[in-house]
Parts: sequence; structure tokens; C-alpha cells
Amino acid sequence: MHARSLLVAGLTLILASAATAGGGKPVKRQYVNFTGFHVSFNAPSSSSGQDPPREVELHVSSDEGATWELAGKAKPSEQKILFRAPRDGEYWFMPRTKYASGRYLPQGRPAAEMKVVVDTVTPVVELDAQNDDGGEIIIRWHIADSHLKRDSFKLEYKAATADGKWQPISIDPGETSSPSGDIRGETPVVLPIREQSVEIIVRAEAADEAGNRTVKERRLPPAPSSVAGEHDPAQLADQDPPAMLPSYPETATPDWPAEESAIFGETGGARPARDPGDSVRARSASVVRRLRDLPYAGAQGGPQAGEEPEETMPPPGVHPQLINKRQFELFYDVDAIGSDGIVQVELWITADGGRTWASYGLDEDCRSPMVVKVDEEGLYGFRVVVETASGLRGPSPDRGDLPDMWVGVDFTRPEAGLISAGQGEGEEADRLVITWQASDDHLASRGISLRWAESSSGPWNTIASGLENSGRYAWRLDKRVPPRVYILLEARDEAGNVAADRLAEPVALERIRPQGHIREVRPLDAAP
Repeated sequence: MHARSLLVAGLTLILASAATAGGGKPVKRQYVNFTGFHVSFNAPSSSSGQDPPREVELHVSSDEGATWELAGKAKPSEQKILFRAPRDGEYWFMPRTKYASGRYLPQGRPAAEMKVVVDTVTPVVELDAQNDDGGEIIIRWHIADSHLKRDSFKLEYKAATADGKWQPISIDPGETSSPSGDIRGETPVVLPIREQSVEIIVRAEAADEAGNRTVKERRLPPAPSSVAGEHDPAQLADQDPPAMLPSYPETATPDWPAEESAIFGETGGARPARDPGDSVRARSASVVRRLRDLPYAGAQGGPQAGEEPEETMPPPGVHPQLINKRQFELFYDVDAIGSDGIVQVELWITADGGRTWASYGLDEDCRSPMVVKVDEEGLYGFRVVVETASGLRGPSPDRGDLPDMWVGVDFTRPEAGLISAGQGEGEEADRLVITWQASDDHLASRGISLRWAESSSGPWNTIASGLENSGRYAWRLDKRVPPRVYILLEARDEAGNVAADRLAEPVALERIRPQGHIREVRPLDAAP
């Protein structure tokens, strides 16, 4: 009988038998992150008076079996042979036992009975994170390793505060592109509103099959939030039914329609049900029509009495900058002023796509930017007219002239609601499938965030952020999630308005977690 098992770095490995060497089942590779280790073996046995084993030889190949060489010898009673790899790489091992008669087992062509990959190099992890408008972080990563363990890669973030806890960032499969040893991707993360005013730490972690691990962190200053109001999801969860998160300019509360005023009143209250036909588009069009009737001084070419104004739309290919503040800054440049200098910068405004124009006023210091404040939401256009000390002046906009800058002021929160959260089926049996509906004329392309909390009052942890509005997400559970959780949905539009909805009852996860059941008991015969 020849050596049958090896021990590498404390891990017992079962080798192929002599009868199957070279033609049996594929040998699974084992990975270690050190170059020196003992290869242990069980001493071959022999009956008294028969051909006893005298020596065990260990043969190794570093070129996948093309050539073999002797790595070491040992007496059967020693039960181990020291091997030192000269470099990182893959090594195949085959033991042979020499008997007193001079015969060797196994016989025939050498075949690997164990394959060990020596890898002492840690994975390469590149991480970049940048703040964007609206409390959003754009995270980009690149992970590379020749033996990368793909399921070890994870992204997390936390607030840099005393009670900050690491929150997982879910990564959709479509957000990574790779060969097997390379992962690249980019994902946006929409922070909970309470975390947008503090420093954030983003962390990426990856490991390879040998256990080498790399962790990279990036610190970001507080995000330049465009989401007005400091309304935490925990406050939202206290309302029954949950109301939408309010979002309005910091300068003042907008004049909401009467049916919505209860949301912002001192006494609070639930948001009233809407007429199903009252779509976001219809409400926006109504607001734009009201804006056209505003009495701007010096307005040129307004609609005639009884004339129905046309709907304001930017030209094809022009996407307005959307904000949810009534007061904002307009940055401008002045070309070809010569040596005379600027004595006047006049801002012109249109609320109907250029059909009528009005002078908004003068920029007192003639230096960019200029602070602008509007009364209501809608689509605005702007142009600047500059005058120099010598009297040269640009033309004022006339009826039909298009704006240089389009700004959409949008206070309307998306319509968003959770539908269900239940156990998946088939390959998704170990996941919680969450479904929702969200709509808005300007919903952010990846404006959906899902969060969970152990209590209805929070704190809320991130399930996934920066999701497309697919209406469905399968959440893979891990050991950090408690048996019962509350689920919160947040939907953000391009202007930074956020709507939220929470399931009224917690979701029980006991049924989803894997469970074992004893099927039967059988007695064992006495050992011989």
C-alpha cells in the first residue's frame, strides 16, 4: 500500500488512489499564501513477514505535469516531508512508496494526486469616490488578482461619527465587467438625508483564493446637498400611513396646494389620496401655465386675451438643469469686452420657452455668479445682456429667442410606494424579493434606494442604493440581518426631491433562512 493522503498547512487532503492516478476525477486545486509547508502522509502498512515499505518519495511538477523532479524523501515513520516553493506558482504533487523488494507504488505514468497554488501577492484594489449633487456618491473601483475570489469583493460606507456603522453597498451584476481575475465597476450611492451633512468613509475589500486580503478606504467631506429639509426616514416611519418625505427650498417653504399643506403643518398628518388621473405631468403643465401669467415688468409679446398658451418644452437634445430650490446661483461668462470694462449685467428671464421675455434685474457687482429667486416651480430660461463702459451693449432677447440656460425648478416629489416583500423562488429561494412602484417625469436614472431597520423608528441600514427603477430587487440575506425587519423605499428625482414609503408591518425572515430537519434514525452495526 502506498501513501494515500497529504496534509498541507494543517488541511487534510485526500489523494487519488494508484488505480485512478492520471485517469480519475479532476484534482481540485488548493491555495496557500506561504512558500514553505510540510507535506504529511499516512505511513503505508504491511503485514508481518511480507514486503515492508522502506521509503516515501515526494515528486513535484511546476509545469503542470510536463516534467517531474524529486522534492524529498522520508521514512514511513516520519510521516511528513518539508517542501519549499522557490516562487509563487502552481505545484503538482505525487507520492511514491519504495518497498524492501525494490518495487515502487504507484506504478505507471506520473499523475498529480494534489495540486497546490502558492500565492503570496495581495489583490490590487483601486477605489475612487466623489460627491455629487443631491447627497449622492459616485463610487468607481478596479479589483485585480490572478486568483481573485469574486464573492469576497464588497463595498461599504459609514458616517465618520462615533456611532457610525459600516453599511453594505449592494452591487448589481450588471455594474461589474470582468474577466475572472478582474472586476471594474461604478455605482451611485444615495445617502440617507441624516448622513449628507457629515464626513463619509467608503471602503472596498477583496481577497483571493489563498486568503490574501486588501482593504482600501476613501474619506469624503460632507456632500453638497440639494435635498432641502433635514427629514430623517425615522421621522417618516412614525407616521401612519407613512407620508412622503418633504423637500423644499432652504429659503422658505413653497406655497403648496391646500390638499398638501397638512404634510408640513405643525400638527402633521397623512398625505391625502390623489386622483389616479392627476399625473405628475398634468400637475407640472398646470404650474407652467400659471407661470406664464406672472406680471413681469417689461414683458414682451405675451399671449393675447383668450389665447391658450402652448406647453413649454426645451428644444430636442436640450436637457434643463433640475433643482428643487427657489433661490439659486447663475454663473455666466463675458466674451470680447476689450479694455473698457463692464458697467452693467442685466439678466432676462422667460417662463414660456422664449415666447415672452422680462428683465429680471441687474447684477449689482457685475461679477458671476448672480443670485436668482423664482416664485414657483416650472421651466425657466435665462439670458444675460452685457453693457461696457463705452456704451456697447448686447441685444435684449426678443419674442422667439431661445434661452442660453434652461433651469427646471421642481418641488414635486416622485410618486413611490412599496408593494410587497416576500421569499423568492427557485434560485432566489434564499433572498427577500422586494417590489415597488415609482414614477416621476424626471426620476433619476438610478434614483431608487432600499433600506431596512430592526425597529419602525430606525436607524435605517442600506440594502441597495443607486438602483434603476425596475420595480423589483432580490436581496441576498446575510448573518447581520435580524429575524424581522422593516423595509423602506426611497425614490429620488433629478432635482433632488425624495419620496419614501415603508411597509406598515415587519417582514419575518425565519422562513427564508436555510434550515435542516432530521429525517430518520438508523442503528449502526457493531464495528468489526
